[in-house]
Amino acid sequence: MKYWRQIGVTMVHHGPKHRGPLILRSLLQLENSPMRHFDRRTSYLPLGILLTVTWGCGSPQPSSPDSPTEPAAASASEKSPAAAAPTVTVETSEPAAAEEPKEPPSAAQIAALKQAGAKLVRNAAEQIIEVDLGETSATDAVLAHLVGLDHVQEISLHQTKITSAGLVHLKNLTKVKRLFLSDTAVGDEGLAALGGLVNMTTLGLSGTQVSDAGLRHLATLTELESLFAISTQVTDAGAAELQKTLPACDITY
Repeated sequence: MKYWRQIGVTMVHHGPKHRGPLILRSLLQLENSPMRHFDRRTSYLPLGILLTVTWGCGSPQPSSPDSPTEPAAASASEKSPAAAAPTVTVETSEPAAAEEPKEPPSAAQIAALKQAGAKLVRNAAEQIIEVDLGETSATDAVLAHLVGLDHVQEISLHQTKITSAGLVHLKNLTKVKRLFLSDTAVGDEGLAALGGLVNMTTLGLSGTQVSDAGLRHLATLTELESLFAISTQVTDAGAAELQKTLPACDITY
C-alpha cells in the first residue's frame, strides 16, 4: 500500500504536465516490487482510481498567449448601426405651366374699331380674324385697339393716315398672314416692327416711303410669298438682296 501512497503524493506535488512520466515510472517500480505477485486486476485498481482523481481533476490549463480568445460579442448598444440604405434622389421636372387664356377684346375696344370704320370678320368661335380699316381716316391711335386680337390673320390699312410709329401695335400679332399698308406714310423704321410676324405670306408696301434699307427688316419672314413695293424707293439692288434671302418670295416693285 505504501506504493500507492507514494504515487499519490507524487501526483499531488507535481503539475499535470509532469504526471504522465511519473505514472510510468511508478508502474515500473510496481513491476519490480513484491506487489507484482498480486492479482493484477486488483493490484492496479487503486492506481486507476488515483489516476482518475489526480489527473482527471487537475486545474484547467491557462490559454496560450499565441491563441488569443475572441472577444465577446458586442452589446446591442455597441453594435455598429446597419448601413443606411442609399438615398435615391428622383428629380421630377415641373410640368410646364399651361398658358393662361388671354382675355378676349373688350366691348370698348371693338366699339372703338367700329367707330373708326373697321369692318370685322369673325370665325365660328366668334374670334376676330380680319380687320379692314382701308380707305378710312384711321390714325396710329386707332391701331392701339388692335392689341390683343391674337387670332387676326388679315389687316387692311391701305390709304389711311397711319405712320411708322403706329406699326408697333402690330408686333405681337403673330398669326397675321396678310398685311396691306399701301399708300400710307410708313417708312423703313416702321418695318422693324414687322420682323416677328413670321407667318406673313403677303405684304403690300406700294406707295410708301420704304427703301432698300427697310427691306432688310423683312429677312426673317421666311413664309413670305408676295411682296408689293411699287412706287417706293426700292432699287434693283435692294430687291435682289432680299431675293437671295427669300428665294421663294415674288417681289414686285
